[in-house]
Amino acid sequence: MKDLELSRNSIFGGVPSSVSGLQSLDLSRNRLCGRLPATKFPASSFVGNNCLCGSPLLPCK
Repeated sequence: MKDLELSRNSIFGGVPSSVSGLQSLDLSRNRLCGRLPATKFPASSFVGNNCLCGSPLLPCK
């Protein structure tokens, strides 16, 4: 799999580090939480997941 588009699906949980192997990713507007793994994807790939943190989003507390 090279591309994964799962925006607006009410998915909850964390983002696995395995997403780094994808070419494109859109997990925006779900219910994801936790620290993002190291990623090459822009913030727009994760926008709308209010409790995600880490680069490229806000730092984790």
